[in-house]
Amino acid sequence: MEPLEVVLRRTEDLKRNLTAEVVIQEEKSHTELVEKASLAGNIWDEWTENETIIDQPRIVKPDTPKREIARTQLQQIYDSSEWYSARYTAGSLIGEDVARNVKNWCVDFEKRLGATKIEEDKNYRPYDVQSNTENPNQNSRIIVIDVETRRNALADAIQLLKISNLPEIQELLKNEYLNNTSDYVRVKSGKALNYSDLRIWAHECIKGIVALAVGDFYD
Repeated sequence: MEPLEVVLRRTEDLKRNLTAEVVIQEEKSHTELVEKASLAGNIWDEWTENETIIDQPRIVKPDTPKREIARTQLQQIYDSSEWYSARYTAGSLIGEDVARNVKNWCVDFEKRLGATKIEEDKNYRPYDVQSNTENPNQNSRIIVIDVETRRNALADAIQLLKISNLPEIQELLKNEYLNNTSDYVRVKSGKALNYSDLRIWAHECIKGIVALAVGDFYD
C-alpha cells in the first residue's frame, strides 16, 4: 500500500500540471533611470529610480498534453486509490461530485477503524504443565487489534476532515472518540476534533475506570 503522504504529494504535483503552460516567447526587458516627482503639501520632491521597460512580452499557451496526462492520472487516483482523502482531493480537482461517495466511505472507515486480526497466541501451551496432559480447551490463535489498519484508516479520516470539514467525517471521529477500543484511535480522534487535552484525559480516565470495573466484575 502506497503511503498516504506519497499519494498526496503526487496529487499536488498533478494539480499544478492541470494549469501547465508552454512558453512560446520569453520576456525581454531592460531598466532605465526615470525621473520622478511629487507634491506633498507645499513640498515639491524630485528623484530618480530604476524602472523596468518591457521590450518583448512573455507569450504562453496551454500545455495540452501535460494537462490531459494530469487529468487522466487524477481520475485514476479518484477511481481506485486506497486513500479516501486522496480520492476527495483528486475528484475535486477534476470536477467530480465527490460528496456522493462520502456515505460509503464512512461505512468502510468504520470497518477499518474497528479492524481485528487473528494471531498465534504466544502464551499457548498445548499441554497442561501441572498434569502434563493435553489442554483441548486452549486455542492456539487469538483475535487482536489490527493496529496498522486502524492507524492507516485514522490518518486518512483525519486528513479528509482537514481538507473537507465534512460533517459526516466529524460524526465518524466523534463516534470513534467515544467508542473505539483503541486508546490511540480515541485520543487522535479527539485531537482531530480540537478537543482540549484535559477533556481527552478525563475521557480516557473514565474509560480506564470502567474497564477496571468490568474486569473486576467478570473476575
